[in-house]
Amino acid sequence: MKIFVLSAMLLPGEAARASSPDVFTALLAICDSKSVVEARHRGTSLGWNEVDQTKLEEWGSSFVSHNGGSVDVVGWERSAATENLSVSFWISQGKDAHKACAISTGKPKSIFESLVAHFGQPQDKLGHDLGFVATWTIGPREISFSQVGETATINFSNP
Repeated sequence: MKIFVLSAMLLPGEAARASSPDVFTALLAICDSKSVVEARHRGTSLGWNEVDQTKLEEWGSSFVSHNGGSVDVVGWERSAATENLSVSFWISQGKDAHKACAISTGKPKSIFESLVAHFGQPQDKLGHDLGFVATWTIGPREISFSQVGETATINFSNP
């Protein structure tokens, strides 16, 4: 099973840009990449700064300690005094080998609305005190969105 993870925390002012069709399409393309090289090529289209290799190596060391095996990772970030946005993509080998994509920003509602516009209404949506969970099943692919407060996680899985 391949797992793609998008974690969303949209910051003020970032919502409209993060949910714009061009950015959302670019983020989905990164998440659908088959390799880190392909993700790097697709990520360049965002025009953001690539995450410093030292930061990625620190993250990778922690990840390998937890997961074993190895991990290849690439990421981008856009920073300003009042807003930050980042995306990362990785492929890991080891006991829990997987492919994942994470987006960090501050208003998950915009990402959810983009998912609905792209995939249609979710088949299931369950609310809770701090947010909700929504799932789509499209062919063999399952997409789940989980929001808690101003944080959300989106998982894409394929058999």
